[in-house]
Amino acid sequence: MRLERQVNIGKGKIIKDDFINIFKSIEMQNENLYEDMFQMVSFDQKFIMDIGWYDGEMLGFHICIIENENWEKPILKLVSKDIASFLINFKKANEKWEELVL
Repeated sequence: MRLERQVNIGKGKIIKDDFINIFKSIEMQNENLYEDMFQMVSFDQKFIMDIGWYDGEMLGFHICIIENENWEKPILKLVSKDIASFLINFKKANEKWEELVL
């Protein structure tokens, strides 16, 4: 699934969209799970939406919205362990993105 079809880019651009197929199980796509699967940046470079997969103690899809490159304190951070909860969290992240850049 291309996430660009699911997000309101607003005053920004997608710089990477390698997200997995939401219609296949995560287990069938292990080789495609990695950090920085999706990134979008506002035109003024103030905001970044970053989506990636993390293993170990941080297991799951992480969706972060970063302001002014402050990766230590994201203004939004949502974690999902499966596709269904990822889609719910992605909708929340998209709503926050719209507040910030539209």
